[in-house]
Amino acid sequence: MTKTKTEKRLDVAVATLCRDKPYIIKGVLSLRFYKDKTGLVKTMATDKYWRTYYSEEFVSKHSIKTLAEVIYHELCHLIFEHFIRLKDFDSQVANLGGDCEINDQLRKDYSDSKGLSDEFESLAIFPEKLGLPNEKLAEYYCREIEKQAIKVKCQCGSCAHGKKEEWEDDSPSDGGKPGISEIEGNILLDEIAKEIASGKGIGNCPGNLVRWAGERIKSKRIPWTTILKKKLGARIVQGMHNYSYMNRERKLPPDFYFPGPISYTFKVGVIVDTSGSMEADDIGLALDVISKLSREMNFDVTYYAGDIGIATKEKNLSKFKKNIRGGGGTSMENVIVKVDRDEDFDFIICLTDGGTYYPEKRTRADLIVAIINNGSESYGGSIPKWATRIEVKIVENRPLKPW
Repeated sequence: MTKTKTEKRLDVAVATLCRDKPYIIKGVLSLRFYKDKTGLVKTMATDKYWRTYYSEEFVSKHSIKTLAEVIYHELCHLIFEHFIRLKDFDSQVANLGGDCEINDQLRKDYSDSKGLSDEFESLAIFPEKLGLPNEKLAEYYCREIEKQAIKVKCQCGSCAHGKKEEWEDDSPSDGGKPGISEIEGNILLDEIAKEIASGKGIGNCPGNLVRWAGERIKSKRIPWTTILKKKLGARIVQGMHNYSYMNRERKLPPDFYFPGPISYTFKVGVIVDTSGSMEADDIGLALDVISKLSREMNFDVTYYAGDIGIATKEKNLSKFKKNIRGGGGTSMENVIVKVDRDEDFDFIICLTDGGTYYPEKRTRADLIVAIINNGSESYGGSIPKWATRIEVKIVENRPLKPW
């Protein structure tokens, strides 16, 4: 398909940014660009799924250098995770505060060249334009903006505050345009951090990004989700899993008849240990992460709760949370065996604090035992060798800040 003039200009802007700032090349090339069809986007706006919506008029009107700088700005919202850090602020306040943090740094990043373009300088929000000091975090700017009741309209999208905007599509897992999921985004940010920290042929990387990369590598953020995804993915290729003549390959000429790809929905049973030693908040956070991961990987999930036997069984996570019952002793051995017999699962994930016994005989489904928050295995039985053990660290979600 022939690209439009606007799309070609965006390609040149992306290539320019990759040439000038090679240390963020993985992030730049991971952005997906979509023409805004609502008429609401006046410049560029990016959602938290790495999808950038653009105005054709804006792309046609401004220089390639300015477009590259705007793309860099949008990417920084994602790199510094403003959609998590600033989600408790009003959308406009968060957008303004994040812009002040980013643009103050962009000016320094471009100081070794010809500086930011005059177009970007006139379009962008800088701290001094709001009467605020430089070199502060987005949270500081947000609090000052609230305190001083500063009103300036910004439009960077949910990448800046975490809330879906009118022009944004549904999430990729809910049938929206292709993008990058939260878990994939975390993995991508880890790769960007490693690229920056390695320092191999990546140009003059600004100090704030070097510090951000170093801190991210030192900090082992939600490693259990990565381990869990790798374990599940060992048997799955996400997306299309097999081929069938029932779904003919559409890209072939009419005279050719080859099978097309079909997807297989894996069945997963999630067991929650409801013994008295389990913290409700920890369970809830772990269930939310597993639920997100399951939607991304096309899983059919059934939730169970119990301590000696099955007390609750539910397909809907919200209903399950309301109906969790238990709070007594612990014998997950019986619960795991009963769940394994209840349905023909591909995987069983057991969330527990570890003080329990487990089945001696291998279950039909692959068993993954997720030990919550340094749970103890000093009493009860040890996890069998044929099962997978994952340590789930539930901590307050504090994304790494750029300074």
